[in-house]
Amino acid sequence: MRLPKSLLVFAASFFIATLPAAGILPEGSGGWLLAALLTAGIVWGLGEMVFGMAWGGPMKHAFAGALHLAFHRRPERFGGGRSTALKAVDLAAPKLGVEKPSDFTWNQLLGFDACVQCGRCEAVCPAFAAGQPLNPKKLIQDMVVGLAGGSDARFAGSPYPGIEVGKACGAPHQPIVSGLINPETLWSCTTCRACVEECR
Repeated sequence: MRLPKSLLVFAASFFIATLPAAGILPEGSGGWLLAALLTAGIVWGLGEMVFGMAWGGPMKHAFAGALHLAFHRRPERFGGGRSTALKAVDLAAPKLGVEKPSDFTWNQLLGFDACVQCGRCEAVCPAFAAGQPLNPKKLIQDMVVGLAGGSDARFAGSPYPGIEVGKACGAPHQPIVSGLINPETLWSCTTCRACVEECR
């Protein structure tokens, strides 16, 4: 719970620092000590935001979410209509789909980081509701784990039904299937796209 306090210090420092410019406080009020404290508060808040984005803190999702929307692969989704249909597979391509996390495009990877783990996808997934070994939220978080390298041992949400948390691990250049994601998880997906429709 450090981030809200840090952002409050940042906002308050920035607000107080702008009062002389707005004419509410006389110029030079408070002296150098107040100026140093306000500068420290602003630097601390900016540091929290920057490091929170870089090292996987909560600000990472806000920043990645904004970039994800700006560079969305389907901008037509935001023009009033919803584009959730599956795209046709290019059967002439030398490789179908992805084999490892590093095979995803940069904006697909950005979409993984943009996930705030709200669970709306999980709530509408018919496979998850039926007890199949699929949870869309965990699938996305497993992709994040695979990109960073590590295991899913710290995942605190609902696991895949029937599959224990802490067994999956991966790395950017390791295969997704069998190491990071169980094949049964992928085959449980009905491609109904309810999770995509629900994710905003």
